[in-house]
Amino acid sequence: MAETPVSGYSARTSQEDAMGRPKLVDTLTVRKFVNKTRSIIYGTMLGDSYIMSRGTGSALRVLHAEDQKDLVMHKYEIFQKVAPTPPRSFPHEKWGQPKWYFWTACDVEWQKVWSVFHQNCRTYRWNGQNVRYKVVTKQILKEIDDHGFAMWIMDDGNYTYGHQHRDPSKQMNVFRLHTNGYTFDETALIVRWLKDRYDVAATILNVTGKISGG
Repeated sequence: MAETPVSGYSARTSQEDAMGRPKLVDTLTVRKFVNKTRSIIYGTMLGDSYIMSRGTGSALRVLHAEDQKDLVMHKYEIFQKVAPTPPRSFPHEKWGQPKWYFWTACDVEWQKVWSVFHQNCRTYRWNGQNVRYKVVTKQILKEIDDHGFAMWIMDDGNYTYGHQHRDPSKQMNVFRLHTNGYTFDETALIVRWLKDRYDVAATILNVTGKISGG
């Protein structure tokens, strides 16, 4: 998906930078955490999470709306060793409900993860700046296990029970994985991965990159 910087953070403490990202936790701890939980990190990066790229000041951000607060708390339970500041919320007028978020501590290891997901020069405009899209590669998908895939699904997937079939006398259950920020070729790669990894037959619905499998 496209990376989506979000503003509107609450007052920071003396142990946070200007974006509210924790400054503490040593590099060795972060490196061990990334190596141990790479699938989960990659799964949530394929979804909605975003890394602010600032060299040694890079950090990963998790953010969801109020109706996914439980997901934020679940992710924090996994990331809390490298995310010293608990989740917080701020009002979001556009969405009509608060947003919940947390940052990991700043570290160069997150810059390495950022580089894995931003290997091309495709950009979009946000707040007057060019921001890079994320990518999907075979190497990224190779790192995804069931837990990582579950993280991705909880971010960008939805399941419809009793979806109307083109034949009015029939219904079908449909799972969709929304991949709007990825290219058609990247989405096709995901389709092949779903078939190889889970024996799931998926269909690309349109060139914006939404795929579904029944």
